[in-house]
Amino acid sequence: MNTTLNNNQTTGLTSMNYSRSKAQSKKSFTLAEILITQNHKGEKSMVKERTASKGFTLAEILITLTVIGVVAALTIPTLLQNTQDAELKTAYKKSFGDFSQATIQIMNDNGGNLMGLCNTMGNINASNNCLRNEYAKHLSYIKSCDSGTTFGNCWNKITDCHYMNGDITGWGEGGGLILSNGTFMFVGVGSPDSSCQTPLPWANNINNVCGMIMVDVNGYKKPNIVGKDIFSIWIRPNQLKPFGTTEDTTSDEHWDSWKYSSLNLYN
Repeated sequence: MNTTLNNNQTTGLTSMNYSRSKAQSKKSFTLAEILITQNHKGEKSMVKERTASKGFTLAEILITLTVIGVVAALTIPTLLQNTQDAELKTAYKKSFGDFSQATIQIMNDNGGNLMGLCNTMGNINASNNCLRNEYAKHLSYIKSCDSGTTFGNCWNKITDCHYMNGDITGWGEGGGLILSNGTFMFVGVGSPDSSCQTPLPWANNINNVCGMIMVDVNGYKKPNIVGKDIFSIWIRPNQLKPFGTTEDTTSDEHWDSWKYSSLNLYN
């Protein structure tokens, strides 16, 4: 028996074997795999649809901008006011500290207290100028005004200053300084004989008052309101005290303004 294969037979067998191998290599899919594949394709299609439809309409944009505008209108003024109040409060504390240091130096020059300082035998304007000069020795200033000429020169016009209830202020006269940082300082004596025991009517009958200092911490800038940027300080025989402390029995329609001379200093 001839076991030798000719070329044609060999080629035929090889072709048959290749076809059988190729058919076996094809992967078949189960029903579950087919369903999962179809579901996955469906999800991709839905994602594409959602992505394609993503965005905001003009009406939605306008409504959003309106809401933002309303919120800003309600909050920004309050934030700005709080910032300004904090700045004015800080400036007042600094001024009080500067005046306190100057007062200590004046007391040292006057035997340890302020009693008898600037006794001009009842000449109020002269006493005011004297007290102003004493503080000017220990403060940096750019302008000085005599008693009777302070308002409108070293201070805002009296009609431009108000209490918190809107009333125009009506202060008496005193010497004035415009400090190097722009702060206004008003100084007036509290007793005509410089005894610090015989108060003038504006001293609210508080005993042991040698005088008073008013300060506008931002000078010509507004608001020019007592309790906002204008504060008052009692000059006592051996220290300064802000208006509005527990020993200050002042009680009038402007108390709500004056009390901030104390509140803003100690809080």
